[in-house]
Amino acid sequence: IETVQRFSLIEAGEKILLGVSGGPDSMAMLYLFNSIKESLKISLAVIHLNHLLRGKEADKDEMFVKEVASKLNLPFKSKRVDVKSLKIKKSLTLEEAGRKARFSFFEESLNELKGDKVALAHTADDTVETFLFNLIRGTGTRGVSGILPKGDHKVIHPMIEIWRSDIEEYLKENKIEFRIDLTNIDTTYTRNWIRHTIIPLL
Repeated sequence: IETVQRFSLIEAGEKILLGVSGGPDSMAMLYLFNSIKESLKISLAVIHLNHLLRGKEADKDEMFVKEVASKLNLPFKSKRVDVKSLKIKKSLTLEEAGRKARFSFFEESLNELKGDKVALAHTADDTVETFLFNLIRGTGTRGVSGILPKGDHKVIHPMIEIWRSDIEEYLKENKIEFRIDLTNIDTTYTRNWIRHTIIPLL
């Protein structure tokens, strides 16, 4: 709530689309926002993009998020995008193709669900990783700022001042289930290498 107010991320009366993957961070965001929606005077919907990269596991993530949204009586929208095909077609890296697919999906969801903003569950840990990612790759002053509370294309990051360890504690205390994406520990991806190798060394 402090982050939302300090950076004017949400106005009363808005409809916020929560981007939920089913992982720990997004599930914490879903339950946190569901608990404060009345005090913020907002309505919610849940959106989920299936990148079709992990076969049956990705399908299970999609069904899991759909079931939780239904349980919380929240509108739900999902979409399946073949990110590998998009990568080849547009000559992009897999990460770039995924990003392109996500922002296209956000725009589509905002129009279809008449939403005002898309909330993503990036944390304080994510902004540290992004800072290092940009620094290693080479960047200007915009890149070393990490992830900003207000992103592009009506995207907001209300969890950006919360550390992942606090999220894990919240999930445990409230017995909230979540899904684990094993690709998040694959260090052939630069961000995972930074997360699991570089940051612990630093």
